[in-house]
Amino acid sequence: MKPPLLLALALLALAACDKKQATTQAAAGATGASAAATTTATADPQRGRVLIPNVVVASKGTTKVHVAWKLPAGTGVNDGAPFRVRWTSSDGLEHAPEDMRAKGGDVAQGFDVAVTPTTGTPTAQLAGDVDVVVCDVATHRVCVPITRRIEMTFLTEGTSTSAEVTVPLPEARPQ
Repeated sequence: MKPPLLLALALLALAACDKKQATTQAAAGATGASAAATTTATADPQRGRVLIPNVVVASKGTTKVHVAWKLPAGTGVNDGAPFRVRWTSSDGLEHAPEDMRAKGGDVAQGFDVAVTPTTGTPTAQLAGDVDVVVCDVATHRVCVPITRRIEMTFLTEGTSTSAEVTVPLPEARPQ
């Protein structure tokens, strides 16, 4: 990322950082997906890359995958800042999901993505870039724009129409 663009993103994050208290992650049972399997991601902090292997999805039809955040204590998603997901590649899916733009308040607990594997394929893959802003929830004096590359691998051997994955985000602190 070019320095002027990084500076612009940081300024946008600070401008969007209002003094409302950010919402933190809800209790695990609050998602209503108690029957869904949860997959934990492996994060590569150097590159912002998050690998999410072996997400079991329905072999026929569409599965709603909920992407939840794992946030450190005292850090939350900035309600007023822009949020974006841009899916850059897919393999073994009928079609790539739609890109998403929203405000942080709309995705404070995560976001959903619908995946439909191609008939007869045993595995599928989806990769994309997520832009989100995290802030310290006490004062909102520190807001940090975060980009994560999410790479999910799906196993098309299930019948469940929902699944959940968790993406770790860093603490909001000065860099």
